[in-house]
Amino acid sequence: MKIKKGQIVAITSGEYSDYCLRDHMRALRDFDPREEAGRFKREGDYLVQQHGWGTPQHGAEDRFIAWMTREGLLAPMDDEAVVELYIGDYGELNIGGDE
Repeated sequence: MKIKKGQIVAITSGEYSDYCLRDHMRALRDFDPREEAGRFKREGDYLVQQHGWGTPQHGAEDRFIAWMTREGLLAPMDDEAVVELYIGDYGELNIGGDE
């Protein structure tokens, strides 16, 4: 998958009940996330490589998001650009969580 400059990227992680939306960010340039993840693992994960903090897996998702921001791949979106519209739970339409 290639991400194109200007696209809004919904960053997700987890499995099953742990699956979640982490953030919405805007792509600042074209990039291939798999290639960038490889580059991050080789040269960008300095917290583990240079400081020995944690393990390569523990917290890697957060470090990768921060690294993509520092590398100029993605930019956080301001609060006015993204709003949440909660539409329900357990198959029932429930706007904003109101009963």
